[in-house]
Amino acid sequence: MSSAHDEACRAGKRQLLVVDDEEGVRRLLRTHLSTLGFEVDLCKSGQEALARARAHPPDLILLDVQMPVMNGYETCRRLREQESLLEIPIVMITALDDTDAKRSSAESGADDFISKPFRFEELLIRIKSLLRLKLLFDEEHERHRRLGELNDFKSRILSMAAHDLRNPLTGIKAHAEFAVSKYEMRPEVRESLDDIISSSRHMSDVLRDISDTTLLEQGALELQCERVSVFGVIRESIRYLNGQARERQFLIRGEDVEVLADRRRLRQIMTNLLGNAVKYSAPDSPVTLAVRARGDSAEIAVSDEGIGVPRELQGNLFTPFYRAGRKEIKDIPGTGLGLYIVKSLVEKHGGTIRMDSEPGTGSTLTFTLPRSA
Repeated sequence: MSSAHDEACRAGKRQLLVVDDEEGVRRLLRTHLSTLGFEVDLCKSGQEALARARAHPPDLILLDVQMPVMNGYETCRRLREQESLLEIPIVMITALDDTDAKRSSAESGADDFISKPFRFEELLIRIKSLLRLKLLFDEEHERHRRLGELNDFKSRILSMAAHDLRNPLTGIKAHAEFAVSKYEMRPEVRESLDDIISSSRHMSDVLRDISDTTLLEQGALELQCERVSVFGVIRESIRYLNGQARERQFLIRGEDVEVLADRRRLRQIMTNLLGNAVKYSAPDSPVTLAVRARGDSAEIAVSDEGIGVPRELQGNLFTPFYRAGRKEIKDIPGTGLGLYIVKSLVEKHGGTIRMDSEPGTGSTLTFTLPRSA
């Protein structure tokens, strides 16, 4: 018996609150429970129990039903109205032993029910069981709290890093572009400067993704929606692509549709999807964009003829920082944030996104947006 109690109490001495209007019952319970290592506090009324629990929340409450002024059911309901006391286990103790009493106990918020006269061993088993569950809940709650703190710290660090690196990168890129446009130079120098420009653009995109991820996680990203031509944003997005990506054959099919969207964020969605289609397919293969109206929504599909994605990996692609460990893509740069941001932005617009893909055949990512009225 003591080993089970030690397991239930491994987080420290457990505090029990006994609430009963009969002094003999209160003393009897304190005597038995104290000898097992519990710290026991006594109350003779519901009003006193409410005040004591608010001031010093216990780990478990033993609550008599039949008390004057405020009975156990009302006391239990009042305890459950306090947010800080919601997860404290409550065992109702009563001379009643019928279905109505058990139902009233459950409806008032009690976790368990035992009838007088009871065997102390039976009560102890219920106490230990509920304390073990509470201990697990407390440990899980503490893990969530610590994870929340770590996530907030991570977000602050990433936000500061993105902010502090953006200006130097902009300067590096601007100076390299100025040198390329103004001066004659040997081919190998020009190639080095082009690499600097390309790397700066890539790092700028990474920093933008980090900033956007932080905003999305904090719920702080706001949309400025307007009527937008999907074809118009597709053409803007193709022009925005870097270097050789712009030279890829892009096939635009279907009908132009006006959507209600944040133009800059829609361009970001399209640029991400087009960039992925280019990165993961052969240079001589086309990228197809199909647009059509479907009721109150516009459906936009971006298809490539690239390496494709196995079905068992597709569900992970929209999670942040996920990079499939496949040999075909180990040398392709990426942060694992692009599709997470795309999905988040699409859903923030009120749309949906899905992937259809087969290895060796290619991938199609299809998303919807609300049409403008």
